[in-house]
Amino acid sequence: MTPPLNTLPRDAYSSKNQDRKAILLAIVTALVITIFQIQLANFIFTDIQDFWQSGSPSYGIIAHSITEKGIFSLDQITPTAYRPPLYPLFLAAFLSFTNNPEPIIVAQSIFAGLTFALLTLLTYRFTKKSWPTLVIIFLFALGIFIPLDNVVQHETVLFTFLLTLGGYIFTSEMEAHTTTKVLALGFVLGLSCLVRPLAPAVLLASGIWFLWLLRTHKSKILVAKRLALFLLTFLLTLLPWGIRNWQALGTFSLSTTTSGINLWKGNNPATKDIYPTLEIDLFTPLLTEIPSESGWWNSLKNVPTMSEVEQNEYLFSLGMQYIQERPFHFLKMGLTKSWALWTPQNVPLATGVIKWTPSGAIISDIVPYYDNIIATLVLYLFLLPGLWKQRRSPFVWYLVAWSIALTAVHFITFAESRFRWPLNMLMLPIAAAGFEHVSSKTYYFFKKLIIKWQKN
Repeated sequence: MTPPLNTLPRDAYSSKNQDRKAILLAIVTALVITIFQIQLANFIFTDIQDFWQSGSPSYGIIAHSITEKGIFSLDQITPTAYRPPLYPLFLAAFLSFTNNPEPIIVAQSIFAGLTFALLTLLTYRFTKKSWPTLVIIFLFALGIFIPLDNVVQHETVLFTFLLTLGGYIFTSEMEAHTTTKVLALGFVLGLSCLVRPLAPAVLLASGIWFLWLLRTHKSKILVAKRLALFLLTFLLTLLPWGIRNWQALGTFSLSTTTSGINLWKGNNPATKDIYPTLEIDLFTPLLTEIPSESGWWNSLKNVPTMSEVEQNEYLFSLGMQYIQERPFHFLKMGLTKSWALWTPQNVPLATGVIKWTPSGAIISDIVPYYDNIIATLVLYLFLLPGLWKQRRSPFVWYLVAWSIALTAVHFITFAESRFRWPLNMLMLPIAAAGFEHVSSKTYYFFKKLIIKWQKN
């Protein structure tokens, strides 16, 4: 007997139901996280206008310059590329209607919710169960610094969303290749580098993905074509920003004018004295307020008179000179920076008073920051079995490649805990899979023990 035309195999019905369940779960999770973030913002901002003093105020300064003077600038006169463009443009889009930051906070909370929707879909894909979603929500709330960062004036929430979306597209593309997905991945990761200047990390990560694909795919030519298409789309996404910088600043930079200062901050005679204990941005006033006495800062005397581009190039040369003159110290500090990126402790570790000396710096009145080691330790604990369980998943290789690339970039410059937090979010589905794996193994182990005990 011929089955009805509208009859599907049982597996197809099951798969369709699983997809519906995952989507519904993702929607619910997104709403929960969005509401949680909005309520958290209401708690931390006694005056909603405090938003403009939170995080990194330079983003808001540029956004106000865009809306008030129509120029991407820190002083409403001189063009800048100190910050990547997307987050200031995001802020400016709201400022064109109102100076009230509440809509911005709601929008950032929605992006946090959308990120969690993607993480929920990935968690369900790994475990085929609903309850591990509670694990990722718990780990997210336990690591309170990330939810707090999502609602202040930081680019992190936008970058994390784009990074997670890239991971979702990457996983989908590896499982079922289409040209559209390759183009989407290049575009999304290009946008991510217009939020946080990490183009070198993307290029390094893509090299790692390429090596992995060469091992797992038979057609080397197809792999090379996919990589070439991805890189072309990625670079074309950055191109308009590079053209703007050439026209406005005379430098064809696809990133920002902070590569030099970041290299110098992590590689100068005083770095070891204040880092990672104190905020490394304490170096910034030295670029405008040079001590009158002689010291290691003598090479900075002319920096205040330089343009933004000249300053970036000059500080880059100073950083490279320091590395070349002290290669072993560079390697030693690189290990410290890698530790700072991955340690469960919160880096910078403390606040304090700094006094510049001719040979370096002296810090005093050190007050440790509140730390939240347990949250990261728990995440790492369940991440390990999750990595093993999902070791063949493309998403694991997406995370591994990004982890290696970020470590390499910050080995050269400097690292803080905040730089790792987007990767913490990528770890959540894998950690949830690890928790589910360990808990199921534990359950069956004790079940067998009980059955054996009852038989005896």
